[in-house]
Amino acid sequence: MALATAAVTGRPVSGTAVAVQLRLPEVMAAAYGSPFEMRPGPPVAAGDGWVHADLGAAGDAESFALLRSTLPAGVGARRMAEEAQGWRLPVCDYRRRPSPGPVRRVPGHSPAGGEGGLSPGPVPWRWTLGTRPPVAVPHGRPLRVLDLTNMWAGPLATWLLAGLGASVTKIEPSFRPDGFRAVAGGGIYPGGQPCQPGRDSGMWNALNRAKKVVDLDLRRRADRDRFVEMAGASDVVIDSFSPRVMPNFGLELPLGPLYVSMPAFPPGPQRDWVAYGSGVHATSGLGDIGDGRFAAPAVSYPDPLAGFAAALAVTAALRGRSRGVPIDGVEVSLAEAVLPLAVAPPDAAGPAGPGRTSGTDDRGAGEEYGPLVQPGVEGLGGRLLERAGEMDLMREHRVCGRLLPHPAAVFATNENVF
Repeated sequence: MALATAAVTGRPVSGTAVAVQLRLPEVMAAAYGSPFEMRPGPPVAAGDGWVHADLGAAGDAESFALLRSTLPAGVGARRMAEEAQGWRLPVCDYRRRPSPGPVRRVPGHSPAGGEGGLSPGPVPWRWTLGTRPPVAVPHGRPLRVLDLTNMWAGPLATWLLAGLGASVTKIEPSFRPDGFRAVAGGGIYPGGQPCQPGRDSGMWNALNRAKKVVDLDLRRRADRDRFVEMAGASDVVIDSFSPRVMPNFGLELPLGPLYVSMPAFPPGPQRDWVAYGSGVHATSGLGDIGDGRFAAPAVSYPDPLAGFAAALAVTAALRGRSRGVPIDGVEVSLAEAVLPLAVAPPDAAGPAGPGRTSGTDDRGAGEEYGPLVQPGVEGLGGRLLERAGEMDLMREHRVCGRLLPHPAAVFATNENVF
């Protein structure tokens, strides 16, 4: 996907820089001298299976504990996940990898947005076509991107666009800051200790330093009006909400911008589920390691893969618009970004049940990952950091009085290419 974006834009791309983004927590931990890498937590036992629970938000852990106390003993993983989603908790059940078979047809999934498209298709997105000619980006000025995304996938996509010359404005309400700011702890900090809460997080700094941040609370009428005004002046508006969020604001958005959505799941039974990349990993079947066992990934790779997919989708849509194709919107789901990877392992032997081993640490992490899970400069993050530094792909910035390296652009340009 990175190579395709580079080909479309006519810019070179470094494989090392791509690897840095795919293993960003490890790289930032090494750059910041932090012993913590923010790895996804292990599966949680649930009756006949396992669930993944991303409970970092305030009150989530308490709500999940209360929910579990209301469920019958031995309740299954699927039902536990469904009940948790009813509480808007990012809990997903681990599932078996799908068996290889013919491509499944899904209504509404095709490059033209019509009926009878393919899933998985040749690209992990779907277009929305309008009836009016698209508004062209005026020649000579940067692409204007209005960014409502948070965490990893969406911010990576807009960071890549910024590297290609776009001007990115990030909408980040103060009452609910980007989770990667790690205001309450749990982030990657210089030396492992926070010193400027909300400003010293390695992951947030790596993905958002090139953006202008604006505090808008879309629950307020005045801020909604301001957002609509900003959207009308933008070329691309991108969010990473579940599909139910934006309609709840009742906004009358202007025609003209390319609207990009990055939900966790495509149309289907999980359409409105709340999930991060590690939850998508669980439901996609990619956590199935065979013999009835499931494990969390070493890094939440559905996020960076979706980020690359979204950057490519936006670039392709803008190129199509420049040729008169009336593309109004693009959707890139995290689940579809990893769908081509979901292949049944050869030793799959039935569903996981109580007592079966599960979790990264329970299955011999040293054998599975070796040095990849070792924090600090001795692990993969440190090696990637050193290699990127040798290739002049790292830049320094000051955090807590220290000059720290952070990833430079994947694309070797900051000129406007749109």
